Amino acid sequence: AGTLRESVELIRRSTARMKALIEDLLELERLGAQSFPLDVQPVESRDLLEGAVTDAQPLADAKHISLVLDLSDPPKIDADPHRLSQVLSNLLGNAIKFTPEGGTITLRAGLRDGALSVTIADTGRGIAPEDLAHIFDRYWRAKGSEQDGAGLGLYIARGIVEAHGGRVWAESSPHGATFVFTLPLEPRGN
Repeated sequence: AGTLRESVELIRRSTARMKALIEDLLELERLGAQSFPLDVQPVESRDLLEGAVTDAQPLADAKHISLVLDLSDPPKIDADPHRLSQVLSNLLGNAIKFTPEGGTITLRAGLRDGALSVTIADTGRGIAPEDLAHIFDRYWRAKGSEQDGAGLGLYIARGIVEAHGGRVWAESSPHGATFVFTLPLEPRGN
C-alpha cells in the first residue's frame, strides 16, 4: 500500500508541475501580448502577506525552515490580490527551495516612500553576482541548476509587479538572497 501511495503522490506532484508550467506559459503569452489583465480592488496587504506565509508554511516545515513575518503596519492598497498572491507564492517558494534545512526566511513589509515595500530574505547560498542581472529574464535558470521549473516564475512575478506600476529587484550576499518589491498604493492607469 505504501508503494501505491508513493506512486500516486509522485503522479500528483508531476501533474501539478505540468499544470503550473502550462499556466506559466499562458501568463507568458499574456505578458508578451501586453494585455496583462489586472482585477484591481481594495486590498488589505496585511491579510495578503499573512495568507502567503500560511500557504508556504507546510513547505517550510518539511525542511525545518523558520518563516518569520515582520509587518510594520502595511498599508491598504488598490491591487489585484490573486496576482499578488502569485508573486508572493513564487518568491517564498524560491526562498524555501534555495534555503538549506534549518534556515530562516523573513518576510518584512511596510509603508516606505508612499508605497508598499515587501522584502523576502533567506539564509540560502545567495545569488552569484553574474546571475543577479539575469534572474528576472524569460527562461533564465542558473548554470548547473538541478531545480525543477521552466525559468518563468521570476519573469512572471516581475510582469505582475510592473503591471501594478511597481518595481522588483534582488540583492545577494554570502548570507543569502533578498528579493524586494514595491507597489504604489494605487496602480498606474487606474
